[in-house]
Amino acid sequence: MGNVLVLIVFSLGRVYRGNNFRVIVIILAVIDLICCALILPSEIAKHRNYFNFTSVGLGRAKVFITMWGALSCSLALLVVSVDRYRRACCPLKRQISQSLALQLCAVITFGISVVVAIPGIVIHDIVTNDKTNMYALKRLYTRLQHRCAI
Repeated sequence: MGNVLVLIVFSLGRVYRGNNFRVIVIILAVIDLICCALILPSEIAKHRNYFNFTSVGLGRAKVFITMWGALSCSLALLVVSVDRYRRACCPLKRQISQSLALQLCAVITFGISVVVAIPGIVIHDIVTNDKTNMYALKRLYTRLQHRCAI
């Protein structure tokens, strides 16, 4: 609901029309909306199945979307920080325009983040794991030792 509200306010609001901060906030809201719609269900499925994905493709897609979302959000915040630095420390120099902010966010979101997230697809090759609770096995082993000693 929050991301949708941010999209409505910043898209239709007249206060931020000529500001490049509007573009960056809208892109952050879209990225967060995509991540919430795709990452949260996959995390629930992963924890419900106790980290056992039977499909290699779903596991790789989950890793890619998680890495892409984290990288693109953090790099978009980097654009915000560069913009704020230029406004505070160099107020008389040329500032970042809306079109340049849109181009920077597009390059960061679809260029750098995708390229950096691709190795996660290649590295992720775990299909299933048999996990046992070592503490439960240790308790069972001590109980068996105790029974044999009596």
